[in-house]
Amino acid sequence: MHRKRISGSTKIFIAAGLLLLAAFPVFVAAAQVTLQWDDNVPAPEKYRVYQRQDGTLFNYSAPRWSGTETSCTIDGLTQGVTYYYVVRAVESGAESGDSNQVYYTPPLSADTDTGSGAGAGADSDGDGMPDAWEIANGLDPFVDDADGDVDGDGISNIDEYKANTDPTNISANRSPAKPTLSHPSDGATAVDLTPVLMTGAFEDADSDAHAQTCYQISLSSDFSELVYQRTFSQHLTTLQVPELILEPETNYFWRVQYLDSRNAASDWSDAFQFNTIDDPYVRDLDLNGIPDWQELNAGLDLDRDGIDDVLQAGLYGVNTDDAINPQVALKVISNNVDVGIMMALDAAYIPYAANQPEYLTGVIGFKLYLQNEDATAEVKVYFAQPAPSSAQWYKYDMDAGWTVYDNAVFSADRRSVTLMLEDGGIGDQDGVRNGIIVDPSGLGYSSQLGATSSGSAASGAGCFIDTASHSQQGRIAGVLAILLLFGTGALLAIIAMLRLRHPMWNR
Repeated sequence: MHRKRISGSTKIFIAAGLLLLAAFPVFVAAAQVTLQWDDNVPAPEKYRVYQRQDGTLFNYSAPRWSGTETSCTIDGLTQGVTYYYVVRAVESGAESGDSNQVYYTPPLSADTDTGSGAGAGADSDGDGMPDAWEIANGLDPFVDDADGDVDGDGISNIDEYKANTDPTNISANRSPAKPTLSHPSDGATAVDLTPVLMTGAFEDADSDAHAQTCYQISLSSDFSELVYQRTFSQHLTTLQVPELILEPETNYFWRVQYLDSRNAASDWSDAFQFNTIDDPYVRDLDLNGIPDWQELNAGLDLDRDGIDDVLQAGLYGVNTDDAINPQVALKVISNNVDVGIMMALDAAYIPYAANQPEYLTGVIGFKLYLQNEDATAEVKVYFAQPAPSSAQWYKYDMDAGWTVYDNAVFSADRRSVTLMLEDGGIGDQDGVRNGIIVDPSGLGYSSQLGATSSGSAASGAGCFIDTASHSQQGRIAGVLAILLLFGTGALLAIIAMLRLRHPMWNR
């Protein structure tokens, strides 16, 4: 099978961290904040700073600042609004993972008068904290007490000021405890290609809830060669690595970071190392990117160009277990893309989601390698029969379930759909811009289980899929019952049995 690695020229550099957060909201309605971080060695081409507010995610397609310096000033902030920041290093078109997250809330009282002749911006003792703020919080404006800690919570007065927290109240949000890893154990060998990652219990000194977990898998111990980076709100302490992310006989490192319900992030866990199994299954002896058991027979022409599909270079056709679309093919349109693997997936073996369409067909997974540092790819998927007028192209995500993919254009005869894909963007299962796109997706008909699509199913179609969809729910109920009786160990045994019984689990 065609496999590639990220070369040294696309190595991702990781920003060591945001060390200094200083704000200057003096006498202005729109405040500003200055951020500073460590140099990387060697220095990357540039850095990008991303900003978000409470209740939103970072938009990695729209940096708030970009440049070569190791500090920046962000203007136009609204007083009383809390902003969060991370920095990423950029090299050869590739981005690092996030630095540690910091936050800042411009004070509401930045333009008020103290009543004693000193404006809110006055700082009589030069300790970096305005007199008005020190007086309001019981500190002495004429004594340099920036390094003091009135409430004894381990956070200095100056850091309380920068974070807009109460220096006399120990209830200021503290970060969760550093996570621990349990499975796969450090140094594990012969690890499956879709292992279940397990972490220790969430602990938080403020009793905040466990809101999110960020998982990273890398080819290098410094996490500069990420193959997977995703943050989940559902898979908090247990995550099964998706199909097509890992390669056989490869050494990987993994770690996690916890976020609490008030957006405080823990330190990264210590990294564990594991090596994947030498795949024992006969998958792709001819190395054409298609599993041998899914190879098309001669005589098929899904793209209707008059040439047998098995004779066409650049066309990857597969047989499926799908009664509606027994064959599906993928064709690369972009010149900058190589196909690592293209395979049919059985929707019944993908974890059930509440927004799953009532009918699913033509479900496939593929892995693309982008060349020349490009970040986008265009491909076309061909069907065995026209897609119903109500059908839409759905992407599968472990947290979001099945959602309609907007960058999909159906042909006039609806026998194919063209997809525009972005490395690290929506629909890229690995979650990181690393020159690789991993995509599980398929046709969905008239969802009645969720609100992501509308319309009615095509008449006379989908009975096989409908049966599979409902039997999926029965399997889920059975697994939950086993878990209640026997615990997580039973789940691992079930996964092992499924791998022996179904080809999709044999990746």
